[in-house]
Amino acid sequence: MTDDVVTAIASRLTELVAQVPTVANQQGAEAAKREASLIGRLGGRLVDCSYADSDGQQFSPLVKSINTLVAQGLPPQVTCAFASLLSEIGIKFPDGSGSVASSTLAGMIDTTPDLPSTVRDISLASVSKLPSVEQRVVTRASADASTLASVLDISPSPLDEPILQAFAAGAPVLAAEYIGSHTTDTVHAPIHVLDGLVTAARSLDMQVHASIVATIVGLLEHHPEQSQIRVGDDIASFLSSGRADLIDRGAAAAKGLRSNEERRKVAKAALDRLRDPSVPSKNELGVADTAVALHDSLNDSETTQLVHTLFDELIRKTEDPAVLEFAFGRLRGLQPRADVQRENFTDLKVKVEGTASDQVRSVLREGIESFRPERPRKDERWFWSWFDGEDDDTPPEEDA
Repeated sequence: MTDDVVTAIASRLTELVAQVPTVANQQGAEAAKREASLIGRLGGRLVDCSYADSDGQQFSPLVKSINTLVAQGLPPQVTCAFASLLSEIGIKFPDGSGSVASSTLAGMIDTTPDLPSTVRDISLASVSKLPSVEQRVVTRASADASTLASVLDISPSPLDEPILQAFAAGAPVLAAEYIGSHTTDTVHAPIHVLDGLVTAARSLDMQVHASIVATIVGLLEHHPEQSQIRVGDDIASFLSSGRADLIDRGAAAAKGLRSNEERRKVAKAALDRLRDPSVPSKNELGVADTAVALHDSLNDSETTQLVHTLFDELIRKTEDPAVLEFAFGRLRGLQPRADVQRENFTDLKVKVEGTASDQVRSVLREGIESFRPERPRKDERWFWSWFDGEDDDTPPEEDA
């Protein structure tokens, strides 16, 4: 279709737009809405027939006419009938008449009484191609969870919609909730959206930040793509926060990590925290739990440090039965041996013999029994002889 023909038809549509207020006054808003919808559909077809390399100036009078209707204060349900047409002009001619069309459409988003219907008329895909419009949609839809859902649910595949990234940046809490409720074994948000969600969460209250990280790790626990999510530093910061609620969140998230690099980063941070002499480890059992859960990411030297720290901080230095039971339970998985951890087992012997509490002694003996190997090695017999009440309870000499 030639530019002259397009210009002539656009001029006629402009005249029809100018008549919409008269229709509204004489026949009511619903009739005016029908008139506007018809003009909008005809205009959309005309845009489709226009050359993409034109500047779209033939549509400028039409856009200005629609803008005038909005300024006149016609009911939003009438003016919003032009939403789809304005989006098509805005996308096809971004540097010409489309700039005004996008601005007008952004104003409509602010006033429409039925945001989902208006967005549906435009389509989520088109909204994402118009930055100013997308921002208005995100701002309005972020009012509450139900409004956000009503907009995203327009799409049959909401987690694939580009606008989801804008929601992740602008409303991370609501976006995380929505993503969580729509993620399945086969459907989940793209990694770049989840990365954006984590980035946005870092500027929020630390408890909210921790909750979002834990949610994302949990959602992708069994997806190989999770290895691309970089949250090790986030989890490490939760574990070192000194706050029980954040430590619990961090510990839960850490156990779901699948990336070897991220697991090691968190395991090292947990071990460093445990070994910090200024931190009472018995008050941060979640940190110890994390270090043990990820101990397979530590090297042999670090694992030895972990075992010694658990013995020293959570057994030798406490009389709290609950802490003792926790420590024995975690150490059991590390399979300590009396010939390897000779110093620690000697401390166990001293503690059992020195405690004045029958309850503590009972917990100690029960925990020690859980360490008993099926076949003690020669250099372990001293300990188990003592434990069983036999005479030979002298540790063998250390190798020179």
